[in-house]
Amino acid sequence: MSDAVAASSSRAFDEHHHDRRVIIYPIYINSKAKITDGRRIATSHCVENPTLQEILDVLEVLGLECELEDKRYPRDALQRGRIRVLLKDLTTGEPSLPNITTRKALLMEIGAMIPNLKSRKEPKPKQPVAAAALPQPGVASPIGSPVPPPAYSPSGGATKGSTSNKKKGGKKK
Repeated sequence: MSDAVAASSSRAFDEHHHDRRVIIYPIYINSKAKITDGRRIATSHCVENPTLQEILDVLEVLGLECELEDKRYPRDALQRGRIRVLLKDLTTGEPSLPNITTRKALLMEIGAMIPNLKSRKEPKPKQPVAAAALPQPGVASPIGSPVPPPAYSPSGGATKGSTSNKKKGGKKK
């Protein structure tokens, strides 16, 4: 009876297919990130704030099979998205590309290729400064009512008519 249990458990183990793809988060190649934040390679091989789309474009050029997943990086829960890449052939175990055999080599290649992307080379159009879009004090707003003056002074101190919580000087009698 123990042979039947052993045979069934080994069969279940053999039937289990472990996902052999490599996971890449953009933070792995972000030159602004620290090692403690999750950067995996030297800053000399990294790029500033890579996006998922840039990484996907590079992987497409390299000809690697990849898939975008809606997952979050554990150390930075605000950053969404990761990419799974198939580095090696599942049947033979041979690398898909002869010059990229490891995860680190893949990250370094992505970091080297992102600056050459068309999206990185084209200058971004300047957007108007947010302060210029704000209405100025004393100028009529689009609705027609005047905009009240700010409740603070530019120096960061209190305005002229404000009170403070400090006791006024003087000796008690």
